[in-house]
Amino acid sequence: MWQSQSVLDAFFRNDPTGAVQRTRALVDQRLHQAANGIILYGAGHYGRIAAAALRRQGTPARAFIDRDPNKWGHECAGLPVIGFDENVHEILDNTLIVVTVFNCIAVLNDLARHGVAAITYAQLATALGEPLMPFCGIQDPTLLWEHETAIRGCLRLWADEASRQEYVSQLLWSFNLDPFQLPQPRPVVDTYFEPSLIHLGNGEVFIDCGAFDGDTVAAFRTRCPNYEAIVALEPDPTNRKRFLDRFGGPSPMDAARITILPYAAADRRETVPFDVTGTAGSAIVDTGLHIHAAPLDDVVAIPSPTFIKMDVEGAEPRALAGAVRLLSHHKPRLAICLYHDRRHLWEIPLQIATIQPQYRLHLRRYADECWELICYGL
Repeated sequence: MWQSQSVLDAFFRNDPTGAVQRTRALVDQRLHQAANGIILYGAGHYGRIAAAALRRQGTPARAFIDRDPNKWGHECAGLPVIGFDENVHEILDNTLIVVTVFNCIAVLNDLARHGVAAITYAQLATALGEPLMPFCGIQDPTLLWEHETAIRGCLRLWADEASRQEYVSQLLWSFNLDPFQLPQPRPVVDTYFEPSLIHLGNGEVFIDCGAFDGDTVAAFRTRCPNYEAIVALEPDPTNRKRFLDRFGGPSPMDAARITILPYAAADRRETVPFDVTGTAGSAIVDTGLHIHAAPLDDVVAIPSPTFIKMDVEGAEPRALAGAVRLLSHHKPRLAICLYHDRRHLWEIPLQIATIQPQYRLHLRRYADECWELICYGL
């Protein structure tokens, strides 16, 4: 605790404005040196966002590089997708490479072995600002100094040193954007089910908020075949159909003790605009198809849930506010995502502790940088 406290004390003696200035200077220098323009590494979700933003900024990328041969020769966001091989120097000479994949460290190391320097999506977003930032955990680091009191208070909530180290490291990463200074992420297969923390037994009642296509429910059933019941919430109709298809349709699902509800977990009953993408990124937005939102306290009829997972694309605080009765009366184990908004790193643990002070809170991460950051409540 005291070591983490000392690191935090030293951290807050920094000048937050200097971090953004350094990142902008780095990106500007790399752009100036890139006579052959920009190539994005990773023709996926973040790559499409980066391509659109660069186009709006007047510095469009030339192409995507991707490891998946099924993408080669096609287009992504209006740009050609090419492969990565030993002849990469001919393609990347005098080019700025922006790594736009979910896990960047392996890619950065691979590029370095080929003598290719690159920047991360987080660095590009910080340098360009809107519309790339704020995005999930990538936000102006001055935000941290604005919330120093809450950040310091949250440090005291973590139940073990691994959690405190991860917490402080996340703050440092927000400041310096160096993915190599973070602790090693945990195995991705253990996401939501950290084996050192989550021990499942017979008769579990699992609530999955943001159930997507049933991937987490499938992982739960593998770990806990003798469960009592599963309640899944998924408002995206495309995802919900895939969930039903995965588990064999409504009748077999009923027999298998699984219920899927067409709600977004929230703090009150209402209809909200929703971005129906049919992906894991479906979320409440400013405009979109209107879907129903409801509190867990209202829609979960099972009397004693034992485990609640929430990955609801930034709506986790509202979802927790709608589950006060369940958390305070039953104290189910929790696996709550913290990475959709940098403020959630400290706000959600403080919120959980306010609802049910008896929780012991742990922090674990299952990807590089800020992604797949999970708060466990036990």
